[in-house]
Parts: sequence; C-alpha cells; structure tokens
Amino acid sequence: MTDQPNSESELLSGMSFLYENYNEDAWYWELVEVIRKLLLTCGIILIGRESRTYVGLASICSGLFAIAFAFRKPIRDKFEDKLQLTSLLVIFLNLGIGVILKIPKESVPSDVDQYVDTLLVNILVAGANVLVILLVVGMYAIKIIF
Repeated sequence: MTDQPNSESELLSGMSFLYENYNEDAWYWELVEVIRKLLLTCGIILIGRESRTYVGLASICSGLFAIAFAFRKPIRDKFEDKLQLTSLLVIFLNLGIGVILKIPKESVPSDVDQYVDTLLVNILVAGANVLVILLVVGMYAIKIIF
C-alpha cells in the first residue's frame, strides 16, 4: 500500500498537461474547452453545417463561452489569456458573419451595390482572422523592444 501515493503522484504528473497552463482554481478549464469544441463540432453533425439553426446556435454558444472565459480568466500567462480570448472572439465574429451570409441575396435591397457588399464581408472575415496574427506579432514585438 506504500506504492499508492507514489503512483498517484505519477498519475498527476502524467496528466499535468491538462491543467498546468491554468490557474490553480481553474484546473478544470480544459474540460470546459473540450465541451465547447464538442458542442460546436457535434452540432455540425446533428443539425447540419448548412443549417441556419446551426450557425445561429453555434454563434450563441461561442459567444457565451467567450464571455465565460473573459470573466473567469483561467489561463496563468497574460499573453496566452489574451490570445485565447481573441481567438474565441474571432470565432464568434466568424459565426456572426456566417449568420449575415445566410441572408438570401434576394432579400437584400436592390439599391445595395453587390460588389461593395461582397467586398466588405470579405474584409470583415479577413480582418477578424488577421487580428489573432497581429496580436501574436504585436505582443512578441513588445517583448523584444522592452
């Protein structure tokens, strides 16, 4: 029975990759992340990725997880925390843009220039996704300079 504490510590050290990046009081956050990913990916299978229902529910779910993350701040490293929050917000923005793209072209007023409308949506998508890259580059540049 003396092996039990040793084997328990080996188990904890072996599983540390699941909780080592999180604050001690947020050791469970990796489970929350897995649930978020399961909800978003299983929704595609169960509801269908082309469904307006899926895009709407995924957008709401993504936004709620981003809010929970922002309030909880579970990651120890400030940079990684900002990066994860930015990534969650970009996912939310992409799904929001997906909701906009689900609007049938027939219901868009005829006085709206289709070229400009398409261009602005593409800029929104690219801009939201480039935001994460700019955050990483900017934070590393700040660390190098200072």
